Amino acid sequence: MDFAVLVDCNSFYASCERVFNPSLNNKPVAVLSNNDGCVIACTKEAKKIGIKMGTPFFKCKKLMEENNGKFFSSNYTLYGDLSNRVMDVLVSYPAEHEIYSIDEAFLLFNNETIKSIFAIGRDIRYSVKRLTGVPVSVGIASTKTLAKIANHIAKKSKNGVYVFCSQKQVNKVMKITPVSEVWGIGRQYSKKLQKNNIYTAEDLCKMPDTWIRKLMTNRGLQTVWELRGYPCVPTTSDRVEKKGINTSRSFSHLVTDKHELYEALAYYTTLNAEKLRKQNSCTQMVCVYLSTNHFRDGPQYRAAHTISLPTATAETPLLIRAAYEAMDKIFKSGYSYKKTGCLFLGLIPEISNSNNLFFKTYYKSAEQNMMKVMDKVNEKYGRDTLRYASTGIKRSWTMNRKLLSPAYTTSWKHIKNVEFSEK
Repeated sequence: MDFAVLVDCNSFYASCERVFNPSLNNKPVAVLSNNDGCVIACTKEAKKIGIKMGTPFFKCKKLMEENNGKFFSSNYTLYGDLSNRVMDVLVSYPAEHEIYSIDEAFLLFNNETIKSIFAIGRDIRYSVKRLTGVPVSVGIASTKTLAKIANHIAKKSKNGVYVFCSQKQVNKVMKITPVSEVWGIGRQYSKKLQKNNIYTAEDLCKMPDTWIRKLMTNRGLQTVWELRGYPCVPTTSDRVEKKGINTSRSFSHLVTDKHELYEALAYYTTLNAEKLRKQNSCTQMVCVYLSTNHFRDGPQYRAAHTISLPTATAETPLLIRAAYEAMDKIFKSGYSYKKTGCLFLGLIPEISNSNNLFFKTYYKSAEQNMMKVMDKVNEKYGRDTLRYASTGIKRSWTMNRKLLSPAYTTSWKHIKNVEFSEK
């Protein structure tokens, strides 16, 4: 039999904080959003005491302290590196792979028995934990959509692995699975289905194909066929290239100085450009936006402007220049700004030929080589080893992360020390 295996890291951000701090084991742990705003990840111990996703930090701080729990600021550098380590373990298995998100991956195994695939699932869970320290749950089924449901069950089981062994077993679970929890069915579709008295996955599977296609298009019909046990969603080894790249942050304080806005914008544009080059693309348009804090009293303002480039590029200096040009169009003095961001649109492969006779193409240019050198240096020695002066030195506008843990795996300064004593 062929099986789709979904490997999902448990409370990934919070689990990453535990890897190098074993004293946190069996204690409530929660990770906060940008500027330490609200909870975006928490362990099962934190959920048991009443910590919920999206709860503002100030509302649950006292509750965590009373239960000997701990909060952490988002440490994206640590999470990204540990994610790569988890994925390195998974790609070592003889299967077709798809990295679905920072903490999830699908593996497609062929010609396995129920007994052998269950053993593989247990081995995956053990190997990832042993080699990375990150706990995972493994859901196994005949399709990716059913594997998602199996993974939800696995998270609640003791051994962390769950396999749909028979159609009878699948039917039993379908009866108690809310349609809103089916992978691929969003909030809007859930509302439409419930209006038609469809509340469970079983209810949905019983509907005629023509009715499903009319309400949910062919993609919705694919989801239903997957629930029925027929693989319809292909597993792709490569990530799908993004059609747009966006970076934005809320400032640690309200910004009125134009120079600070320019620094932040240059930094966000630089991050966008790195992502752009990583997928071997160029952008044709740069959109810049900024806004005040609409939750506070006072004058409010928000605006956006898009610059079309004469030729597609991934060269950071040109993109910063275009972002500055867009900012000049929308900046107004007299306002206290909370957020700005940069969005790249009209992405194309960098090998595409330009039809512009007056501008050279980015592909195979000296500028492209320079960008590659900078990216390699920053990848090897850490972000901002080489950086543009326009991105600032002090960066007082950066988000508040007062509870940030060390970057244990990517910085020599933060590497964990181990002391031995002779007896």
